[in-house]
Amino acid sequence: MNTPAAEHGDSQLRIAAACTELDVSEVYLLVLHWLSNGPCKKAAAALLQEVAQQGLLPQQHDVLGGTRSASYESLLQQHNRVPADALQQLLQQCLARVQASDHAGSEGLQSLLAAGPLASLPSLAAAHKPQIPQWMRHPATHAALPQLQLLQQTGLARASNSNSSRRLPLQYTADQFCHHATFRGHGFPVFSLIFDKDGRRIVTGADDAIIKIWSLETGLLLVTGRGHTGEISDLSLSADGSMVASGSVDCDVRVWSMLPQNLGQNTAVLRGHTAPITLIKFHPTNTAALISASADGSLRLWDAKDQHFASLLLLPSPNFGAFGSSMRLGLPAAAGAGGPRRSFTGVVAAAAVPPPPAAAVAAAAAAAEGETGDGSSEHAMLCCS
Repeated sequence: MNTPAAEHGDSQLRIAAACTELDVSEVYLLVLHWLSNGPCKKAAAALLQEVAQQGLLPQQHDVLGGTRSASYESLLQQHNRVPADALQQLLQQCLARVQASDHAGSEGLQSLLAAGPLASLPSLAAAHKPQIPQWMRHPATHAALPQLQLLQQTGLARASNSNSSRRLPLQYTADQFCHHATFRGHGFPVFSLIFDKDGRRIVTGADDAIIKIWSLETGLLLVTGRGHTGEISDLSLSADGSMVASGSVDCDVRVWSMLPQNLGQNTAVLRGHTAPITLIKFHPTNTAALISASADGSLRLWDAKDQHFASLLLLPSPNFGAFGSSMRLGLPAAAGAGGPRRSFTGVVAAAAVPPPPAAAVAAAAAAAEGETGDGSSEHAMLCCS
C-alpha cells in the first residue's frame, strides 16, 4: 500500500511528465521581465545580453512558416498584457496547491523548497528522510547541555543510571520530532514547563511570576494563576496529577489544583524558606508529600494538602560532604513546642508507636549522626518510600 508521501511524489512526477512540452524560451522571457522591473536591473541586462547571443528568447513566425529571432522589446509589445510579476504569480499558484493539500503542516507553508510530502518541485517530492543533526549522533560530544539532557531523557545518551538497552533508534526519534503548537501569553521568558498526568495539558512558569495552564490539544490558555511576587524557578506535579506545585524567587511554594472543577485554584501557600526556592519535587507515590530546596541551605518536607501543618526541616550536618556524613533533622519551633505536626505515610519510621516529642527529636538527631542503640556506627539516611 502506498503511503501519502509516495502518492504525492507519483502525482508530482506525472505532472512533470505532462509538462515536457513547455517552451523554455518563455521561462527566460518571464525571468527577464521580472528582473527588469525589480532591483536587479544590472543582472537583467547581463542576462538579456547572454540569452540574445544564444538565441534563447521566443522565436517569431512569419506568414511563410519561417522563424526569426525577436528582440526583447518587440516581445514585450507582443505580450503587453503579461504583468511584471507573472513569474511570481505562477510560483504562488504552485505554493497554493500544496497549501490546499491534506498533508499535516501544509497550512501556512511559505517555502517552495520544502521536501517530501510538502514539496512543490517534483524532484523533491520523493520519499525524504530527515538528516540527523550532528548533536544527535553517538557519541553526543557536540550536544549542548539542554540537548544532552533531551538525549538522556529519550534514551539516546547514557546517563549515570540509564540502561543502554533502553535506547531508541536514532532514525525513529529524528522522524518523530515535529512542531506541534506554540503557546504565547507570558510577558517574560519561560524557564519552567511540565506536562500533566494525561499529557493533555501543560503548565508553564515564567519570570513574570505567573503560572499558566494550557490545553495541548487546542493550544488555548485555560487558566492563569497569580500570587507569586518573584520569578518562577521550578514546577512539580503530584503523583495522582491532582496538584502542581510552583517554587519562586519570592521564597514561597504554592500549590495549584489540576482538578477540572477548580482548575488553577491556589490551594496552599507554603512559607518557611528564607531564600529563593531552587527545586521542588512531589513524592512518587505519596501525593501529599512535597520536598523543597532553597538557597538558604535547607530542605523542607511539606504536606501539600494542608498548609497549616509545620514542615519537616532538614539541615546539613557540620561535616556535610565528608565521607559518611548525612543530613540532620530539625523541627520548627512551633512543632517542637507541641505545635501541629503531620506524619507522612511515606517517611520511614523507627517504631510503630511514636515516642514523646522530646524523645522523637533526640532519636532523629541520633539517627542522623549514625549512632545506633547498641553503640555501633552506621550510615544514616532519611528517605521516603
